[in-house]
Amino acid sequence: LWLLVSLGTVPLLGEHGFASIAHFNTSVAGFIQALGGLTGNKISIFINVFFNVAITTSFLGVALGLFDFLADGLNFDDSYKNRLQILLLSLLPPFLFVIFFKDAFMTSLKYSAFFAVILEIFLPVMLVYKLRTNKFGLSSKYSLPINIKFLFLFFGVGLLVVFIVVASHFDLLPNLSDIY
Repeated sequence: LWLLVSLGTVPLLGEHGFASIAHFNTSVAGFIQALGGLTGNKISIFINVFFNVAITTSFLGVALGLFDFLADGLNFDDSYKNRLQILLLSLLPPFLFVIFFKDAFMTSLKYSAFFAVILEIFLPVMLVYKLRTNKFGLSSKYSLPINIKFLFLFFGVGLLVVFIVVASHFDLLPNLSDIY
Protein backbone atom coordinates (compact mmCIF):
# COMPACT_ATOMS: atom_id res chain seq x y z
CA LEU A 1 0.00 0.00 0.00
CA TRP A 2 2.86 2.36 0.86
CA LEU A 3 4.53 1.71 -2.49
CA LEU A 4 1.33 2.22 -4.44
CA VAL A 5 0.52 5.49 -2.70
CA SER A 6 4.03 6.94 -2.66
CA LEU A 7 5.07 5.90 -6.17
CA GLY A 8 1.66 6.84 -7.55
CA THR A 9 1.89 10.33 -6.04
CA VAL A 10 5.27 11.35 -7.43
CA PRO A 11 5.10 12.28 -11.14
CA LEU A 12 7.74 11.25 -13.63
CA LEU A 13 8.60 14.79 -14.72
CA GLY A 14 8.56 18.17 -13.01
CA GLU A 15 10.18 19.86 -10.04
CA HIS A 16 9.18 17.11 -7.64
CA GLY A 17 9.31 14.25 -10.15
CA PHE A 18 11.44 11.15 -10.45
CA ALA A 19 13.53 12.77 -13.21
CA SER A 20 14.63 15.59 -10.90
CA ILE A 21 15.33 13.13 -8.08
CA ALA A 22 17.53 11.09 -10.45
CA HIS A 23 19.15 14.22 -11.91
CA PHE A 24 20.30 15.49 -8.52
CA ASN A 25 21.35 11.93 -7.57
CA THR A 26 19.39 11.97 -4.34
CA SER A 27 17.96 8.84 -2.86
CA VAL A 28 15.47 8.48 -0.04
CA ALA A 29 15.96 12.05 1.17
CA GLY A 30 15.12 13.39 -2.29
CA PHE A 31 12.10 11.11 -2.52
CA ILE A 32 10.83 12.29 0.88
CA GLN A 33 11.46 15.91 -0.13
CA ALA A 34 9.55 15.37 -3.39
CA LEU A 35 6.61 13.82 -1.51
CA GLY A 36 6.69 16.71 0.97
CA GLY A 37 6.72 19.26 -1.85
CA LEU A 38 3.74 17.60 -3.47
CA THR A 39 1.65 17.01 -0.36
CA GLY A 40 2.63 19.83 2.00
CA ASN A 41 4.79 20.13 5.08
CA LYS A 42 2.34 18.50 7.50
CA ILE A 43 2.30 15.32 5.46
CA SER A 44 6.09 15.55 5.15
CA ILE A 45 6.40 15.17 8.93
CA PHE A 46 4.37 11.94 8.81
CA ILE A 47 6.47 10.69 5.89
CA ASN A 48 9.66 11.32 7.85
CA VAL A 49 8.26 9.56 10.91
CA PHE A 50 7.16 6.60 8.78
CA PHE A 51 10.57 6.38 7.10
CA ASN A 52 12.43 6.53 10.42
CA VAL A 53 10.17 3.90 12.00
CA ALA A 54 10.63 1.65 8.96
CA ILE A 55 14.42 1.95 9.11
CA THR A 56 14.49 1.45 12.88
CA THR A 57 12.28 -1.64 12.84
CA SER A 58 14.28 -3.08 9.97
CA PHE A 59 17.50 -2.52 11.88
CA LEU A 60 16.04 -4.08 15.04
CA GLY A 61 14.79 -7.13 13.14
CA VAL A 62 18.20 -7.73 11.60
CA ALA A 63 19.91 -7.08 14.96
CA LEU A 64 17.67 -9.62 16.72
CA GLY A 65 18.37 -12.20 14.02
CA LEU A 66 22.11 -11.53 14.29
CA PHE A 67 21.88 -11.74 18.10
CA ASP A 68 20.32 -15.21 17.95
CA PHE A 69 22.70 -16.30 15.20
CA LEU A 70 25.74 -15.30 17.26
CA ALA A 71 24.33 -16.83 20.43
CA ASP A 72 23.77 -20.17 18.67
CA GLY A 73 26.96 -20.07 16.61
CA LEU A 74 29.25 -19.17 19.51
CA ASN A 75 27.49 -21.59 21.92
CA PHE A 76 26.99 -18.92 24.55
CA ASP A 77 24.80 -19.78 27.48
CA ASP A 78 21.97 -17.54 28.63
CA SER A 79 23.89 -15.67 31.33
CA TYR A 80 23.71 -11.90 31.67
CA LYS A 81 27.41 -11.46 30.84
CA ASN A 82 27.19 -13.51 27.64
CA ARG A 83 24.01 -11.78 26.54
CA LEU A 84 25.71 -8.41 27.01
CA GLN A 85 28.70 -9.57 24.95
CA ILE A 86 26.45 -10.80 22.16
CA LEU A 87 24.49 -7.54 22.27
CA LEU A 88 27.71 -5.57 21.84
CA LEU A 89 28.82 -7.88 19.01
CA SER A 90 25.46 -7.40 17.31
CA LEU A 91 25.01 -3.65 17.63
CA LEU A 92 28.42 -2.04 18.04
CA PRO A 93 30.06 -2.90 14.65
CA PRO A 94 27.11 -1.64 12.53
CA PHE A 95 26.81 1.45 14.72
CA LEU A 96 30.51 2.30 14.37
CA PHE A 97 30.40 1.57 10.65
CA VAL A 98 27.54 4.03 10.12
CA ILE A 99 29.18 6.66 12.32
CA PHE A 100 32.51 6.56 10.48
CA PHE A 101 31.14 5.97 6.97
CA LYS A 102 28.15 8.28 6.53
CA ASP A 103 27.02 7.05 3.10
CA ALA A 104 27.63 3.39 3.82
CA PHE A 105 23.98 2.58 4.55
CA MET A 106 22.70 3.97 1.26
CA THR A 107 25.57 2.37 -0.65
CA SER A 108 24.84 -0.99 0.94
CA LEU A 109 21.18 -0.68 -0.06
CA LYS A 110 22.29 -0.41 -3.70
CA TYR A 111 23.93 -3.83 -3.44
CA SER A 112 21.31 -5.45 -1.24
CA ALA A 113 19.29 -6.42 -4.32
CA PHE A 114 22.10 -8.79 -5.32
CA PHE A 115 21.95 -10.62 -1.99
CA ALA A 116 18.16 -10.59 -1.98
CA VAL A 117 18.19 -12.31 -5.38
CA ILE A 118 20.47 -15.00 -4.00
CA LEU A 119 18.31 -15.52 -0.94
CA GLU A 120 14.85 -15.12 -2.48
CA ILE A 121 15.27 -16.44 -6.04
CA PHE A 122 18.42 -18.50 -6.63
CA LEU A 123 18.34 -20.62 -3.45
CA PRO A 124 14.63 -21.57 -3.65
CA VAL A 125 14.92 -22.35 -7.36
CA MET A 126 17.95 -24.57 -6.77
CA LEU A 127 16.26 -26.32 -3.84
CA VAL A 128 13.11 -27.04 -5.86
CA TYR A 129 15.24 -28.20 -8.80
CA LYS A 130 17.14 -30.64 -6.58
CA LEU A 131 13.89 -31.97 -5.17
CA ARG A 132 12.32 -32.26 -8.60
CA THR A 133 15.28 -34.07 -10.16
CA ASN A 134 15.48 -36.21 -6.99
CA LYS A 135 19.23 -36.70 -7.23
CA PHE A 136 19.55 -37.09 -3.47
CA GLY A 137 16.56 -39.35 -2.86
CA LEU A 138 14.65 -36.51 -1.21
CA SER A 139 10.92 -36.25 -1.48
CA SER A 140 8.27 -33.92 -0.24
CA LYS A 141 4.51 -34.16 -0.13
CA TYR A 142 4.35 -30.43 -0.83
CA SER A 143 4.75 -29.53 -4.47
CA LEU A 144 3.93 -26.59 -6.70
CA PRO A 145 2.17 -27.44 -9.94
CA ILE A 146 4.88 -25.87 -12.12
CA ASN A 147 7.24 -27.36 -14.65
CA ILE A 148 11.04 -27.28 -14.34
CA LYS A 149 11.03 -24.89 -17.32
CA PHE A 150 9.44 -22.29 -15.07
CA LEU A 151 12.29 -22.69 -12.62
CA PHE A 152 14.68 -21.67 -15.37
CA LEU A 153 12.43 -18.68 -16.07
CA PHE A 154 12.60 -17.63 -12.41
CA PHE A 155 16.36 -18.14 -12.43
CA GLY A 156 16.55 -15.96 -15.55
CA VAL A 157 14.61 -13.19 -13.81
CA GLY A 158 17.13 -13.36 -10.98
CA LEU A 159 19.98 -13.09 -13.48
CA LEU A 160 18.25 -10.05 -15.00
CA VAL A 161 18.08 -8.36 -11.60
CA VAL A 162 21.77 -9.15 -10.97
CA PHE A 163 22.61 -7.71 -14.41
CA ILE A 164 20.69 -4.51 -13.63
CA VAL A 165 22.51 -4.12 -10.29
CA VAL A 166 25.92 -4.66 -11.88
CA ALA A 167 25.11 -2.47 -14.90
CA SER A 168 23.89 0.38 -12.69
CA HIS A 169 27.10 0.13 -10.66
CA PHE A 170 29.21 0.63 -13.78
CA ASP A 171 26.80 3.26 -15.24
CA LEU A 172 25.93 1.04 -18.20
CA LEU A 173 22.22 1.83 -17.95
CA PRO A 174 20.80 5.18 -19.05
CA ASN A 175 19.91 7.62 -16.31
CA LEU A 176 16.23 8.53 -15.97
CA SER A 177 17.04 12.23 -16.26
CA ASP A 178 18.90 11.59 -19.56
CA ILE A 179 15.90 9.85 -21.08
CA TYR A 180 13.41 12.59 -20.27
